[in-house]
Amino acid sequence: MNLHIKLLSICAVLLLAGCNARVSTQITKTYPELDIKQEIKVVMANDVIPENTEVIGMVEVGDNGLTGNSKCTYEAVIEKAKEEARKAGGNAIKITKHKTPDVISSCHRITADILRIENADSYLFGMKPGQTADSNYATLNIFRDDATFGVIFDLFIGKSLLCRVPHDFKKTILIKADGPTTLWTETEKKEELEVDLRPGHVYYLRCGVSTGIAMGRPSLSITESDALRANFETFTAKKTEPQDTIILQKEGTAIRYKATAQTNADSSILAKDTIVGERLSTYDEIKDKRFVLSLEGGYSRRTAGIAKETPLPLKEHLRNAKNGYNIGGDLSIFFSKNMGAGLKFSMFKASDECEYLPRQRVQDDYSIPIFGPMLAIRYPFENKKHCCLTNFSFGYMGYENNGELDAQKYHIKGRTVFAALDFGYDYWFATNWGVGFKLSIISGTLSKYTLDDEIQKQEIKLDKDHKEGIGRLNLSVGIRFGK
Repeated sequence: MNLHIKLLSICAVLLLAGCNARVSTQITKTYPELDIKQEIKVVMANDVIPENTEVIGMVEVGDNGLTGNSKCTYEAVIEKAKEEARKAGGNAIKITKHKTPDVISSCHRITADILRIENADSYLFGMKPGQTADSNYATLNIFRDDATFGVIFDLFIGKSLLCRVPHDFKKTILIKADGPTTLWTETEKKEELEVDLRPGHVYYLRCGVSTGIAMGRPSLSITESDALRANFETFTAKKTEPQDTIILQKEGTAIRYKATAQTNADSSILAKDTIVGERLSTYDEIKDKRFVLSLEGGYSRRTAGIAKETPLPLKEHLRNAKNGYNIGGDLSIFFSKNMGAGLKFSMFKASDECEYLPRQRVQDDYSIPIFGPMLAIRYPFENKKHCCLTNFSFGYMGYENNGELDAQKYHIKGRTVFAALDFGYDYWFATNWGVGFKLSIISGTLSKYTLDDEIQKQEIKLDKDHKEGIGRLNLSVGIRFGK
């Protein structure tokens, strides 16, 4: 019993250790450990270090392979580095290297020098909370350093589109607002922040995407904190946009200004003769279509093989009957930018006839409809004219064959369930009209059917080795109507 308890204790210790961030220190000189309440300064690479500064060591904080995401956010690794500095008697850390989350690791990883600065509180490093950057405007530093690739979302302020936020992104905007407003975005869900962007203050807005059903859920956090300032300044983004100046109007719309000459330093706004103003697009102007109706048709091919025991003369006939055409349509209603639900219908038609022996003729005419609910996911491009989509649907699948064998007519009818996956691309050439292309993979298996040969009607059940696959591939093009 004692052995089991010891083993469990060892496993628990190892598990807890594995969940924490990896910390490595090299201390060249130690001082008495500082109190936990002692503030530890965060110094950036471009900050000027006082002459009386002593480098007493180095600390690395990173991923040990098992670290949970909450243990290795930028704020978490900064706090861990500060903790190591306190232990060594240092009152500042200087960030010398910062790796953001990537395909190798979902953690932030930093390397920092541990410093001991005399009278550290008398020095100002970087932009402190509340420090005046521009007395007429609030400075909003926007960045996104999460490890979620491929998901791009629009960031709005009030009614207006502030900017589009991809992965690995950084931008600074000067904003003038008369009062509180809202920063918000939407993917699978809507995320809102009520903010009061005060002139002369500097804010850091971190954007990200957390796990969701399909597209992920957006996250927004805003602060004037020293930690996010350090995060923003050390973050080297692949996508960096030029600084904008935004004046937010009372009705929630906004004007973007770009200086063309010397601005008037004595005015609370840019001088009218030195600027070019541009009204930002509103949400209502660029919002994605909530209702989409698709009508389409194209080539289809059944995917099931032909039974080995089929007589050779009939195999060619069955191969030909695999090829047909499809007609159908989708109705989608989107409840967010990317996610929606709807209904799917598609009809497969194919027929073939041949003489498999002299004066012996066979003919088949197949109809295989599907109908059911659909989960719709779309990925609109920046200009909203282009859109990729993925749909998943399931439901009713019918089967009907009107045939004739040696002048004997027969009718086969059955039903089963289907599952389908669509991959598509739409191009919207007008406000409400577009065209699209779609590849659909549809699966279904028939385990029984009713046979009526005009003499008798009987139900035939198929064993597991003779069930008939009635799945197919659809290649279709069509027209779209959206609103």
